[in-house]
Amino acid sequence: MMNNMKTGALLFVAGAAVGAAAAMWLMSDSAKELRNELRDYASQAKDKMQAYCDEMKQRIEAEVKTAVGEEPAPEA
Repeated sequence: MMNNMKTGALLFVAGAAVGAAAAMWLMSDSAKELRNELRDYASQAKDKMQAYCDEMKQRIEAEVKTAVGEEPAPEA
């Protein structure tokens, strides 16, 4: 039991150290290009998700109108 606790604590400390080192590296000037790439990927993902959400909103609104009988369903 005590051995498992020591192993778990050691793994936790090692993970925290690696995470802290990675965070410090990402904040350094040498990782500026990587940060810019990550920012671009995040922006692209946000734009794609927004477009998908807008498309789904339009589809749902069209289905609701069809169900209520306001207009016929668009043909696919």
